[in-house]
Amino acid sequence: MSIVDNAVYRGGQRIASPATLEETYRLLARLRAEDPRRTEAGEHCVLVWIGLCRPSADELDSLAEQFGLHELAVEDIRQAEQRPKLDRYGSTLFTVLRPAFYQDATETVDFGQIHIVTGPGFVITVRQSEHGRVGRVRARVESQPALLVTGAEAVLYAVLDQTVDDYDPVVEGLENDIDEISDALDSTQLAARPNEAAIEQNEQMKRISSWAAILFAPSIIGSVYGMNFRFMPELSWVWGYPMALGLMLVTGVVLYVVFQFKRWL
Repeated sequence: MSIVDNAVYRGGQRIASPATLEETYRLLARLRAEDPRRTEAGEHCVLVWIGLCRPSADELDSLAEQFGLHELAVEDIRQAEQRPKLDRYGSTLFTVLRPAFYQDATETVDFGQIHIVTGPGFVITVRQSEHGRVGRVRARVESQPALLVTGAEAVLYAVLDQTVDDYDPVVEGLENDIDEISDALDSTQLAARPNEAAIEQNEQMKRISSWAAILFAPSIIGSVYGMNFRFMPELSWVWGYPMALGLMLVTGVVLYVVFQFKRWL
């Protein structure tokens, strides 16, 4: 049996909690036989509210026959996964809600599904998951008999109101998660900045060292031939001067190519 809570109200007060659907039908038949107008809103209004969780096909067929539910509404309840919507079939209103719940432990959002069928003198709520605070709504409306005597639409309004309210902690939880992610990104960026500065400084040192080496090599060659030793054969050689300049140039070019290859320049 998938009945979560089943109650018959008269004048806004619970007068019975039938254990089965058949008991509910018999009680309704007797009360309506006493006064056919008991489905109308007012102080003598009789309202049945049947709360189910994952009802069987036989239970849905029984409810459809008793309350004249439209076959499309019954089919939607069977399929379970429906988008939020509101459909009217004659005097019956079929509503699908998707309540949301924020899980702190996993920082995720879980979505439930509630199907609500309202009609003259009856409300049927069907939960397809454990998520859904229909019990809380029932306790609230039972504490307000003046609300219950207005009919099935009052229950629908109360369930809608609770579903909307339940989105507030979800939004707060998501906002906190976004703030935490933003703080983590900021911290990562702050931690990365010194590393970036060190990398940039290292690259600058490579460039400076490369150019220093390129410029230093010709200086060494020039210094050697500027020592004014007495016996330096190249000084009296006709090609000595061009050779010295060529050696400086070749040395500088070779070092430049080497540092380019190592990506220091």
